[in-house]
Amino acid sequence: MGFESQLRDSVLEQAHENGRQLVANAQETLDRETKEQKARLKQEKMQQREQEVKVLKRQVQREVQQLENEKRQSTLATKQRILKELFAGAYEQMAAWSLKQEQAFLEQILKKYPQEELVLTFGSRTFGKYSAVQLEQLLERYPQVKLASSVVSGEAGFLLSRGNVDDNYLYRYLVDSLWQEESYRIAQAIFQDKEEEGDCS
Repeated sequence: MGFESQLRDSVLEQAHENGRQLVANAQETLDRETKEQKARLKQEKMQQREQEVKVLKRQVQREVQQLENEKRQSTLATKQRILKELFAGAYEQMAAWSLKQEQAFLEQILKKYPQEELVLTFGSRTFGKYSAVQLEQLLERYPQVKLASSVVSGEAGFLLSRGNVDDNYLYRYLVDSLWQEESYRIAQAIFQDKEEEGDCS
């Protein structure tokens, strides 16, 4: 009986030991797998975060670029508006000239055509400043000039016709021509100065 009991105890002890070993192995495997899974999850989260940061960065860069483009467009539109106002102001200033200024300008131009037969057509805004006597005196001083029977409605300045050729001295046309030729150069000069002042301040 003693031997059987001893054998049973030995078998049980062995079984317990195996069980403990299996549990320890299983626990070790579980711990390792848990650790690996945590590391994997951490790695995935880091990669996901990197992706999110990249996406966010791209989005911010796009928005910054868009804002810069809008700023450039806005600056350009502002410059164009300021220039248009300058040129419109120049036209209004010319259209509001006194009769003395009008006469000085007209005579300065007429002197360029000393021998040519000319037909003078006034813009209605300029024509309204002359009295009949003043027109008569003008035509006496420049006998080669004939006065047209009509005026250019709503305009300031005048046209000079030589046969089929019209030389346009209507102020709106003169200002528009200047705008075509000079606006870019003027914009460069004006806004270059303003930017340099801005840098200094």
